[in-house]
Amino acid sequence: MSFTISEIAEIVGGEVVGADPSATVTGFDFDSRVQRSGAGFVALSDDRDG
Repeated sequence: MSFTISEIAEIVGGEVVGADPSATVTGFDFDSRVQRSGAGFVALSDDRDG
């Protein structure tokens, strides 16, 4: 499943700033060390965060 950045912003009640709203996101990554092409990054809080 894929979504445009504009669709994701609408789903989460946000707005697109500084990005192409028609760009497609094909998945999500939670580890910044392993970023796949076409994936959006979601930062999660953890005890190890600085």
